[in-house]
Amino acid sequence: MNVLNNLTTFASEETTGIGALGLDWKVMLLQAGTFVLLFFIFKKFVLDKVVKVLGDRQEKIDESLKTADEIEKRSKESNKEAEEIVSTARKESDVIIEKARSETNDMLKQAEEDATKKQDKMYEEAEARIGADVKSAKTELRNELLTLVAAATETVLDEKIDSKKDEELIKKALKDVKND
Repeated sequence: MNVLNNLTTFASEETTGIGALGLDWKVMLLQAGTFVLLFFIFKKFVLDKVVKVLGDRQEKIDESLKTADEIEKRSKESNKEAEEIVSTARKESDVIIEKARSETNDMLKQAEEDATKKQDKMYEEAEARIGADVKSAKTELRNELLTLVAAATETVLDEKIDSKKDEELIKKALKDVKND
């Protein structure tokens, strides 16, 4: 209450000098003291905590920026590495494809050669079988011809000839047939 009385007393006194402007040095001193007191209270309980929170936030922001820069650098490096890997993979795939084409061509040539050899072998075997069949047919035909000639001779002569004479007649008939 005493402070309130002092304030009202100061306001009611007649003023001269600075007081003529409506300023009282005692009130100003009291207001400055109040301001300093409120400043220290504010500083002790609020300002330090606000400054600390702002400082922590600034550190987090700085760390985030550094992390973002590092991530960007890593991303660029990763992209370069990925491009190199893709380039290497393309080159390797081209080599593999070319090798596969070459091997395929070699395999086709080998298959053609094998098929040609097998075809030639089959042709030779067929010729051999045909030759054997012709020889067998000729032998069989000769034997039948000899039998027919003997039968014809017997019919023509109407008598049975001995085997020696029969053989001579057959040989003569065969010579005549061969000459025709």
